[in-house]
Amino acid sequence: VTVKDVRKARGSITVDLHGDDPEKFLGKGQRLDRIRAPAREGDMVICIAVEKPGTYAFALYHDEDADEKFDKNFIGLPAEPFGLSNDPKIRLATPKHKDCAFEITGPLTPITATLHH
Repeated sequence: VTVKDVRKARGSITVDLHGDDPEKFLGKGQRLDRIRAPAREGDMVICIAVEKPGTYAFALYHDEDADEKFDKNFIGLPAEPFGLSNDPKIRLATPKHKDCAFEITGPLTPITATLHH
């Protein structure tokens, strides 16, 4: 995973990997894996191992205050930078799985997400 536009070298980048079930995408406790890496300014590359080829999607955020939580403001909008696989257009609604899904068919499948600040 290449994470683009990390603006601060503090806290961590958290990547949550999701499978092929659209009903479970972004659901609490529904991720397949979670990876945390120390944040570095600029673009970062984070490797995530998967058990088998298939359809996956991920959500990530820059945990700037290192509290291991995705902070939101008083109306529930993100208060920390975040991104999604395939860089779908961000609207007020929760992104759809189909817009974030990608196929892994072999080793070293590159995928990119840009942080939204």
